[in-house]
Amino acid sequence: MPARRRQILLLLLLLFGAAWANFSGAAYPSQPIKLVVGFAPGGQSTTIARIVADRLTAMWEQSVVIDYRSGASGTIAADHVAKAHPDGYTLLLVAPANMTLASVLNPSLPYDPNRDFEPVGGIVHTPYALAVRQSLPVRTVQELVEYARANPGRLNFGSTGYSSQSLLAAQIFACAAGIDMVEIPYKGTAQAVADLVAGHIDLMFTDLPQLGAPARAGTLRLIAATGSKRPAAAPDLPTLAEQGVPGAAIEPWQGLVAPDGTPPEVVAMLKAALIEMLRDPKVRELLLGFGFEPFDNSRQDLRTTIRTEIETYKAIGKRVCVTAPR
Repeated sequence: MPARRRQILLLLLLLFGAAWANFSGAAYPSQPIKLVVGFAPGGQSTTIARIVADRLTAMWEQSVVIDYRSGASGTIAADHVAKAHPDGYTLLLVAPANMTLASVLNPSLPYDPNRDFEPVGGIVHTPYALAVRQSLPVRTVQELVEYARANPGRLNFGSTGYSSQSLLAAQIFACAAGIDMVEIPYKGTAQAVADLVAGHIDLMFTDLPQLGAPARAGTLRLIAATGSKRPAAAPDLPTLAEQGVPGAAIEPWQGLVAPDGTPPEVVAMLKAALIEMLRDPKVRELLLGFGFEPFDNSRQDLRTTIRTEIETYKAIGKRVCVTAPR
């Protein structure tokens, strides 16, 4: 082989080796990682994303940068990540709104939650609660149901729009309780909670961490938790089932996924880092302080959670027991 051809071949091998080192799991992470968030800044997703980004940055001494791509209940961000290069440097913070609910409620979804992502793991379960305006004359779920039946069509609730967890929770509750409620859609949770505090809407299902401060201030009233058990952050708050409305449980979560095709060794490193992060007492204390409950990835698999939840929501996807604004 001529000397010049050998030099060219050697150069190509060196370039290929450098590229492989950059993108293989062995060298990961060798450049900043982008954590894409599909929900508006300032909410619970921001809190979770910052905790994850700060912790991973400290663990790997490599920057994890939050990239907000909000809109369409998080599906814009999910579509972006589904089409991103699968090298482990673009990750997505996911929730039911842009994974399980979106799959059931949006027939034209441009991605498949089961096919187009590689689940890394769950991060937190987010306790959900039912809150009512302070002036509404109800203190229990039974009183709320009686009020709704005595005032048909007058009870309204705030939601964060189509394919949102807040809308689904209200639909499930209305169907299970056999009552009629009117939906008042909002662009974000913060605005809806503010209107609930101001008395402009009657009630809302949303994340307990978003309701904690106004509840403690007495500007709204918590009357039920929506999960299968009482939340650790509010052990005195009875569930819907405890108050006579079984079959209405809803337990939101947030997790981390990478694009499908991400090298297995990179996914393994991400999973190990996430598990280590969630086992850290300081991180757990921080999450619990915000009202979140750390996801136990040793007992619950995110891929299974997504698949199971999609099937569950399919069973109730056609049940609509609320009406649009009047």
